Amino acid sequence: KGALRGTAMHRAMECFDINMLVDSVNKSDDIKKEISRCTDEGLFDEEIAELLGLNKLETFYGCSLASRMADANTKGLLFKERPFVMEIAADEIGEKSSGGENVLIQGIIDAYFIEDNEIVVLDYKTDKVENEEELIGKYKLQLDLYARALKNALGLPVKQCILYSFNLGKEIYLR
Repeated sequence: KGALRGTAMHRAMECFDINMLVDSVNKSDDIKKEISRCTDEGLFDEEIAELLGLNKLETFYGCSLASRMADANTKGLLFKERPFVMEIAADEIGEKSSGGENVLIQGIIDAYFIEDNEIVVLDYKTDKVENEEELIGKYKLQLDLYARALKNALGLPVKQCILYSFNLGKEIYLR
């Protein structure tokens, strides 16, 4: 269920109308409406809908990060679920290589937005953890790679890398 719950939360973050939910006076009701809309439109099925944590979503849409994302979205500068491919030296990710070999890294960046002509990288986490240090230890390299890929692709500096922990209900700033 844990992996499915993570998939469900990521899909909701991709599909929900962030501006409407950030501005909402009654977030609980409006999140339920978004769940119904997404299910009706076939964006996700009932199984996904049942796994969503309503309280966790309410907390997210009430935080300052969501407001910043909504502002970027209004300007057309919020990007969700963006794939990337990047070549790096194998030893940069702890892989042993005999002759300075390179490896291809590919992945999907949950979200990023442009703010003040700089990139803000965001990754959502649903891990059950006790504290933010656990997440930082597990995911710092991942966010560093995302930041590097975006900097190379967009030619803009990276302002911040942020983990959003649904379990802890908070933003964790890595830079």
